Amino acid sequence: MQIVTGDPLANNAHPDSSLIHGNRRTKIYCYKFCSSRTPSEDRIILFHTPADAEKSGYRLCGHCREIMERNLDRVKLADRICDYIKIHYTERITLSSIGKAMGVSPSKTSRIFKEAMGVSAAKYLDEYRIVRLREKLRSGSSVSAAVYAVGHNSMSWLYTDSRSKLGMTPSRYRKGGVGESISYSMADTYLGKIVVAYTDKGLCAVTIVDSSEAAEEYLRKEFPGALLSESEDSHKYIEGILAYLQGSSVNIPMIPAGTEFQLRVWSALRTIPFGSTVTYSEVAEMIGQPLAVRAVANACARNPLPLIIPCHRVVRKNGELGGYGLGIDRKKKLLEQEGSFITGDRTDA
Repeated sequence: MQIVTGDPLANNAHPDSSLIHGNRRTKIYCYKFCSSRTPSEDRIILFHTPADAEKSGYRLCGHCREIMERNLDRVKLADRICDYIKIHYTERITLSSIGKAMGVSPSKTSRIFKEAMGVSAAKYLDEYRIVRLREKLRSGSSVSAAVYAVGHNSMSWLYTDSRSKLGMTPSRYRKGGVGESISYSMADTYLGKIVVAYTDKGLCAVTIVDSSEAAEEYLRKEFPGALLSESEDSHKYIEGILAYLQGSSVNIPMIPAGTEFQLRVWSALRTIPFGSTVTYSEVAEMIGQPLAVRAVANACARNPLPLIIPCHRVVRKNGELGGYGLGIDRKKKLLEQEGSFITGDRTDA
């Protein structure tokens, strides 16, 4: 278990969250990354997605289109590097070894990977090792054995700034957060039985289950050594989540546990307006990493607070729903409820 403390996270859409802007005179729209001259303020119209712009009769800037097409090869290379790291994470990996495997220079490897993923290859490797380390600790491995198993021969890697790596001391993490107090509440809703888990700092987990027994099994798996206690939802978290899904503006304190990149993605997801959908590539643009499409999809899949961090509003570029941790049928239901469900006629990337 990892509990990351921080300021409460508001989930209202930010007024400046528009992804693209259009020129009222030329009827051309551009992404924020476009280096073309920005039109005068009286000619600018903001759109959140390319689909919105195209429905209004705008067409994509040629410069933006060229950049996106040029980025395709870089995305493929970044994906190959990710696969390489995940396969060889227990070994000594350097930019030279990655470059040799990919058939490109170390400098090109470094530059393209950071552009695509938002972090260096070394940082990505470190974060992936932390993910695997958590799995091994929670399965019962000793701290030293887990550290060696993920490719390190020194305990100093873990104990240096260990709280930022695991959210608590390694030994406490291995015991499942023994002594950590987590309350949880449940309620039957039209989506199923919603379970919310929280500390005094805010929400740390949200899920939907079929029964109280399944809820307890989920919580024990997520927080195996914590002091769990069912309580009345005095904070009205569930009520707030349901109101949010109906379009209301709410402010719920949240403490999602994730890597630096995941937190950036989840923050971007909270800016997607009610009734709208964006693609994974659009989310990548929103965080300033247009090549990081695959990393964005992975971050959505690891969202610990679905519903209130609305990853259900992210779809594939062809309009297909893509995956969803709470079940594809629920994703479809949520989008239909919000009036934004589309079925494959989308043309934006």
